[in-house]
Amino acid sequence: MAVIKNRMLNYIFELDATKVDECACAKITRLDPKWCCAYDDTLLRFKPETNYQLGNYLQSWKYFHNHTADIRRQFTFNNSTAAKALAFLNGVMDKYKERTSDWSNSADIENITFVGVHVRRVGNSPEVDMCILSSCNHSIMTVGTFGWWASFLAGGETVHYKHLARKGSILRKQYSSDYKDYFYPGWIGMD
Repeated sequence: MAVIKNRMLNYIFELDATKVDECACAKITRLDPKWCCAYDDTLLRFKPETNYQLGNYLQSWKYFHNHTADIRRQFTFNNSTAAKALAFLNGVMDKYKERTSDWSNSADIENITFVGVHVRRVGNSPEVDMCILSSCNHSIMTVGTFGWWASFLAGGETVHYKHLARKGSILRKQYSSDYKDYFYPGWIGMD
């Protein structure tokens, strides 16, 4: 895997990838998906002699379902971001302990379950927010790329709004008919 050197991903995650200059390849063929939130199998038909750049919004788990563990390993947050997220979660845990009068055994701290709720209003940087959400045991996600990736990286159970786009809208046309290309298997849709 190769990543362009000046991409933000290199500063946020501990990517195990070759860093290349933007003009590393003399000729690049760009491949864009037909839909932003549905699987397009034509993107996987590569000619071995051609250099490709994949377009934006490959927002279907089907593109990488055979590589889930590798993707989660690649997208490990850098130490600085992870430390800020951990400090936040420890603060939440401390507030919980203060409000809970029957907190008697410090060993019970390992039994706390964090549920990340994605809302677009928190005061941290986006990378710290994503690290916090992905550090939780379970997720309640909003519609969109940010919530999707935070939930995916967290693992655990994820609850989402089942009907995320209005019928007949331009946005709705970007998804498969049953949304199954977009929502990760096992995620729970609510009406």
